[in-house]
Amino acid sequence: MIYLYIACLAIGSIFIGISLFGGDSHDHVGDTDAHMDDIHGEVDVPWYFGKYFPLLSMRFWVFFLFFFGLAGLGAYLANSSPSVQLIWSIIMGVITGYLANFVFKKIRETETNSLVEQKDFIGAEAEVVLPIHPGKMGKIRCIIKSQMIEQLAVSDEESAMYIGDKVVIISFQGDKVQVIKNNLNNI
Repeated sequence: MIYLYIACLAIGSIFIGISLFGGDSHDHVGDTDAHMDDIHGEVDVPWYFGKYFPLLSMRFWVFFLFFFGLAGLGAYLANSSPSVQLIWSIIMGVITGYLANFVFKKIRETETNSLVEQKDFIGAEAEVVLPIHPGKMGKIRCIIKSQMIEQLAVSDEESAMYIGDKVVIISFQGDKVQVIKNNLNNI
């Protein structure tokens, strides 16, 4: 059995190493042109199949092999009986294979979006960079989603807003934002 554990550990290590250090560098040579418009079909799979049955996942099998071999080798070196070695190896392989599949699936499902949209401006604090006089346009600078943005601004307030004044964006009007003085910072 020791040779089986070593082989599984080696194969799992190779594939994990390739995925960690080889990865997908997106440097593809050649030209590929595929059209999927003519393919129609639907696969009817029970809802629990993909969630609780990851045996069709390559990731499951890579982690299974690695930890099956690691646990078996560890149990062998601890002088456990062959049946205990096999049981621990299978348990560790299945648990880590399932967990790896689950964790990577959750990471893939997590949506990140760094695109700045109009709704992101509302409530944001900004600094006046060109004075905003009543009925006239000025300019503000704010940081939204780690991006410094300068935007044309207007205000309905009676008093002017000068360079360096802190303002809060309350709405978007076409290509301009409407601002009010941030009275909390001016106290």
